[in-house]
Amino acid sequence: MSDLEQRLRSRLTLDLRAALKGRQAARVAALRSLLATLDHAQAVPLAALPAHDPLCGAIGEVPRRSLTDAEILALFASELDERRTAAVLLEKHGCQEEAERVRAELDVLTDYSAEICDRGAAPGN
Repeated sequence: MSDLEQRLRSRLTLDLRAALKGRQAARVAALRSLLATLDHAQAVPLAALPAHDPLCGAIGEVPRRSLTDAEILALFASELDERRTAAVLLEKHGCQEEAERVRAELDVLTDYSAEICDRGAAPGN
């Protein structure tokens, strides 16, 4: 696990606990989504898994892959871009409440941009 990944994951996890206790719905949704995105990106590709034994069933545990700083930056930028696009589309289709919810999540994720930018590359604006 890279230093950036470790620091970011630790901060996100602690902040998620605080948001859950504070019942901050937008913050909880954004943090859970970002943690899930990191987890999904660490999944080992199917081609890299050991052969499945039909007699034994399960393949077993395989270590998750480590993300590079560049991959983390790209994932973070993608999360920001997805929310920006979703907010615009929702607003365009008259879904103001949903657009506000997505913008609130975007605000939460933007709070983390300083930590991400400390590594020398800014996520998409």
